[in-house]
Amino acid sequence: MVDKQSSQPQWRPGHIRAPTDFSSLPDGIKVENVTFWAEDGPASQGVLYGKGGERTVVCITHPRGDLTRHYMTPYLLEAGYAVCGFTHRALTIDFALMHETMLLDIAACLKMLKQDRGFEKVVLFANSGGGGIFGLYQWQAQTQPPGRLSETPSGDPPNLNKCDLPAADGLVLLATPFGESVVVGRGIDPSVIDEEDPLSCDPLLDMYDARNGFREPPESSRYSAEFVARFKAAQVARLLRLEAKARALIADQRRYQVQMRDPGYAKLSLDDRSYVKRRAVDTKPMIVYRTDASLAFTDLSLSPSKRAVGTFLALDTQMMNYVRQTIGQYKTPRAWLSASCELTSNSNLRKALPNITVPTVIVNFTADRGVYPADGEEMLALSAAHDKQLHFFEADHFALPVAGLDDPAPRDSVSKLLSGWLQQRFPAR
Repeated sequence: MVDKQSSQPQWRPGHIRAPTDFSSLPDGIKVENVTFWAEDGPASQGVLYGKGGERTVVCITHPRGDLTRHYMTPYLLEAGYAVCGFTHRALTIDFALMHETMLLDIAACLKMLKQDRGFEKVVLFANSGGGGIFGLYQWQAQTQPPGRLSETPSGDPPNLNKCDLPAADGLVLLATPFGESVVVGRGIDPSVIDEEDPLSCDPLLDMYDARNGFREPPESSRYSAEFVARFKAAQVARLLRLEAKARALIADQRRYQVQMRDPGYAKLSLDDRSYVKRRAVDTKPMIVYRTDASLAFTDLSLSPSKRAVGTFLALDTQMMNYVRQTIGQYKTPRAWLSASCELTSNSNLRKALPNITVPTVIVNFTADRGVYPADGEEMLALSAAHDKQLHFFEADHFALPVAGLDDPAPRDSVSKLLSGWLQQRFPAR
């Protein structure tokens, strides 16, 4: 296997990511920008890689990121498969994205690939945050109407029973958590006292307080069982408060929308009509501070693995929790309920996997700082697929080597496993 990173700056310990070189794809690969339209109208874009004549295409997407240049794409192409990486109607901006709506964009991509491009098989390749959304899609696609979801958690369209959702033929789960909402559920900081103040903090629930067991990284913290139980209970309580806030904001908007439809609306003064209209057109946003406070980020005895202290993206866990752009922080109330709230979201592999029967392979990494061995074991147990596998490799969340672990080229190792898995089940050419 040629090193696809050879012409780029090399990864060094402490770096979070390494670039993938797309200037030297396998010989004969054509790169095509594609556009496709969901049945409700919006367009999405993607990049289709292939030589032509491939019978199976691997699809890659993510609700919050652009994976059109995914690090596994060159490997999948070398194995003889076409690859389509694509985004959704909001590109990579998920502020207002309801995951149920994104299913229509995924369906449009699959229909384009099968009906217009003639691929016989489609395999969903879910990496990191792609797991929840691809799981939700395949669950709903395999469910026959009228058993599909008829509305979003906020009670809005789409009714998926009325939508054309072609099912995929296989599912790859690579270093994926259960879903965005579960990541937020694990990471919601219960020490927030005032939702309007990002620095407010209850010291009795502060995971960064030495009196509660915090230790300065890279040393592992040690939280007591009593603190862990109290912390998790307070996390659920905060989620309940945020859910109630989201529903109240939506109810306020709907009340003004009803008022606009009332015959008496036309009799109001111009200023009064403007007052109602402005509140009917949209809601206030949900600004949810500090969503990266998982105890397992700092206490390595929780969900044991070979990882070091740190989050998905940084070694300084406290810094990541207090920055302003972590997961689930800025959403519409509808998007919060659909994508980020563990109590309400359908985009959750715990809900999806018991309803997915296509061949499924789960690949996790022993030093992943956000997806743990116990997660992979649970996913395997939940999966309804008869043909299912779970594999572990010595690497971090991005399939990069970790000092002290045996595998110096984990991406090559993953590539060999996935190429073999695909070739045993899906025709390349």
